Parts: sequence; structure tokens; C-alpha cells
Amino acid sequence: MTEIDFGEYVVVGSGPAGVACARGLLARGLPVTMLDAGLELEPDKTDIVGRLGTVEPSLWPEDALRAVKAPLQADSSGVPLKFVFGSDFASRVPPPAPRLDFDGTRALRSYARGGLSNAWGATFLPFVQSDIADWPISIEDLAPHYSAVMRDVPLSAVADDLDEHFPFYTDRAKALRPSTQALSLLERLNAWRKQLRDKGFIFGQARLAVHAGETAGEKPGCIYCGLCLYGCPYGCIYCSTETLTALKKEPGFTYRPGILVRKVIEEGDAVRLECRDIAGGSAALFRAKRVFLAGGGISTPLILAESLGLKNSTLTVRCSQSFLVPLLTWRSAKGASREALNSLCQIFVTLQDPAVARRLVQLQIYTYNDLMPSVLRASIAGPLFRAFPFLEAAVLSRLVVMQGLLHSDDSDAMTIRMKDEGHYVLSGAVSDATRRTIRRIVRKVLSSYRQFGFAALPPLVKVSSPGQSYHSGGTFPMAKHPGPMESDIWGRPTGFRLVHAVDSTVLPSIPAPTFTFTVMANAHRIASHGW
Repeated sequence: MTEIDFGEYVVVGSGPAGVACARGLLARGLPVTMLDAGLELEPDKTDIVGRLGTVEPSLWPEDALRAVKAPLQADSSGVPLKFVFGSDFASRVPPPAPRLDFDGTRALRSYARGGLSNAWGATFLPFVQSDIADWPISIEDLAPHYSAVMRDVPLSAVADDLDEHFPFYTDRAKALRPSTQALSLLERLNAWRKQLRDKGFIFGQARLAVHAGETAGEKPGCIYCGLCLYGCPYGCIYCSTETLTALKKEPGFTYRPGILVRKVIEEGDAVRLECRDIAGGSAALFRAKRVFLAGGGISTPLILAESLGLKNSTLTVRCSQSFLVPLLTWRSAKGASREALNSLCQIFVTLQDPAVARRLVQLQIYTYNDLMPSVLRASIAGPLFRAFPFLEAAVLSRLVVMQGLLHSDDSDAMTIRMKDEGHYVLSGAVSDATRRTIRRIVRKVLSSYRQFGFAALPPLVKVSSPGQSYHSGGTFPMAKHPGPMESDIWGRPTGFRLVHAVDSTVLPSIPAPTFTFTVMANAHRIASHGW
């Protein structure tokens, strides 16, 4: 077996953490090779996206639209598996990857080019200092790296009360147009702003990593085609492949897809990477000066478990747990199902109330999307809606969905244990304590029905199992004085000197505000350090 010596710095993975890390290394003049499994959208699906993305929505071919939409199904619990342009490539696990069985929970890992940023909801907030007060780094440490990340990422945002806790870190933000339902809700929230603040609620228009409007040197902005949940054929939703494309033009950067890293071993002043070829599964060996693992909150711990030989250990994966609450607004928004809109999150609401939850709670409000009718029909009221279609239309004009996200301190964790070499079990369950926290949050929202202008439907609340929010990590958390199963502040797990984990694996906790922004900023911070 031939061993290739890169003699340089290797980044494993092309998701948001990987590209941010590569940016930081290149800024220091260091040569970077990115190793990536790099699964891509199938050629026939790519052709369909091309057919959709080169014409206006009114000219979309019906067969192409059906091919994109058909595989994505929703029920009363939400969307079981996120497809992108009708494909599961973003969450497909190739044969050379470690086997992972599920016990009571499920979490996605991605071996796609761009990772799960191919399939995410684009919500984009920094963290607040109070939520990371027990971390060995602060918001001040992350601030310049938040700004560095924003040179690559577009932002839809407006100046509002969220600014108090969540700075833009960019002067290039533009705002998407809210849906009619969202505008009505924001109008009511603003009318009751003081009363809501007194109760611990702060709100504003959703912050999204989306090209909202055309800017010199950037791609055109959103045209409100409503296809967001299936994938944007115009490329308006940020995916880290955007940054990867730019990185490929940089001197000193090399991208090598088709390679799956299984193990990293330090040998003197170098790191040996034991890999598998995606196409045929054959073994491959590489050497590097230093390695940065950016495979994600599940894949990176699996690499470290194999590398450290953790046969009899149980790994803890911290999670930001989520729940869904259907809501009926007092005001009807007639024509909501026919409106030209973006179908991503519309409104952010944060709740800070120690009597309800120990940490900040993030509430995200989604207005109409074309999956809602199938959700209604799959609910307990489905037979009624099928018998009386006019009732379904009336409900859809008022229906919005609130997704709640909890800090990992208020959530259940998952565990990973090795069953055999290369074979793991991921376990987790919803505890009574978490259910009680969610009930308190829902009651708090219900008690503010007059200010919010909607009524919650508690019997229809759906609590996700740990990991199903896809916001997980903290398996090897950073610490000032790291012990076993911890990392130093540069992401090096105990036992390593030349290997850094730069994704959510090293976050000491998973706060409720969406975490991709902080994952990217922390990866850039680690890469920018002199070690």
C-alpha cells in the first residue's frame, strides 16, 4: 500500500467547519489539503436542478418539479428524513464508513460535499455570553472569527431587538421579505413589545444565511419561489460548497474527494491517516504535519474513538433538543397557500426565564409551506379535513408552526458505545425532566396568547428524541485543563498534539440559538492560532 506524504496541513470534511478552518489556515499562508468523502447529487438530479434554476418558476417543467418534491414526505411529527432535490445524498452513508446502529434515537451524519449544509434550514445566530459562561473561551475570543466567517456567508437580517444579544458581525446584511402571516404576527408582537419583554421574550425577524438581494459581485437574491424545503435551484441558500468553490481558486489549497478517513495516529512530528476509498473501499494511507477533523458531531467522535482505541468507553453526545408546536393565529391570512414566499423560518423569539428553563430558549416560527396540507391530513383531524375541504383551507390560512430548541443543559444527551471494531450503537431517549421543561415553555407561550396573537395546541406538541434537531456535539469538550475525553482550547483531544477537532465535537455545550455560525467561528479561531 502506497503512503502519500502531503507534508502539509490536512482538513477532513468540507462542511461549514471544514471550509472555515481551511480559510483560517490559508490566511496564515499554510498549504492545505482537504480530504473529503465528497458524495454529490446524482447526475440526473443535477440535470433537473439545472432545468429549474435557469427559468422562472412559471416556466418550471411539471415532471422536474414532481421529481424534486415527491420523495420529501411530512407527517404529524414533521419531516422524518430531509431530501435535497429529491435525493438523500446529504445523509447517505457509504459502505466504508463505520456502522452505526440506533437505539431510541436517530441522528444524521453526512459524507456529502458540503455536509449537512446541503440540507439545513439556514438559521444563523451567534451565541450569547451567558450561555457559554462556563466555556474556557468567551464571545470576545470568538468575535473576530464571527466577522471572518461573514466574509463568506450571506445574511438576511434586519435591525430589531435581537441586536441586543445577537450582533450581525457584517455590514452586508440584507432582508428577505416576510410572508403575509409573518408580517401580521410581527405587527402584533411589536404592538405588545414591552409586555413580552417583561415576560422574558425578545423577538425579531429570522436571521438566515440566504442571499436576500443582489449585491455587486454576488449571486442574485431570493425570488420567493417557495421551494426552500426541497432545495433552492437558484443557489440562494448558503451551502459550504460555495466557500469550497472559492477555496479551490486559492494557491496552496488542494481538494481530494472520494476519501473517507477512519483513523488518525500521531507518529513523531507527523500524523498518519488511515483511509478508505469511497468507490471501491480499498485502504489508503496519508501523512501530514497536522490534521483538523471537521466531519461533524457524530463522524468526528467515531474517528477519535477508533484512533484512541476506546473499546470499553461510552461517549456522551450533548444535544440541543427540539420540539414542534402547531399554532393557530387569530387573524386569517387568506391566500397564504398561493403567496410567493420563502418557506424558511420567518420569526425568532428568545425566552429567558429561569423558572421555565435554566438557559436561553430559542423559538422559531414557520408560516405556510406546501408540506402543511399533508401534515394536516395525517393528523387526528385528517378525516374531517378530507370530508370538508373548506375547513382545511380555513385552518391553513391561520396555521403556523413553532419549533423550540433547548440548551443542552435542559436537554437529554445521547451515548455512543463500541459494539465491535468499526461498529457502534447510538442511544438516547426523552426523559421526564425534558418533557416537563417543554411543558413549562408551552404554558408560558399559552399564558401570553393575547400578546402573540395565536393559540397553541398542546395535545399536538411533538418532542424530538435527542439528536433529531441535528444540533449535537460536545463529545470531547474544550477545557482549560483537559482531562480524559476532553480537549484543550485548540480542539486537541487528550492524547493528541497534532490532531485538532474543529467542529461541534469540542463545544463544551450546545446552546439553543442555532449553532452553525459558532461552529464555523470556532473552527476559524483554532486554525488561526499559532499552536
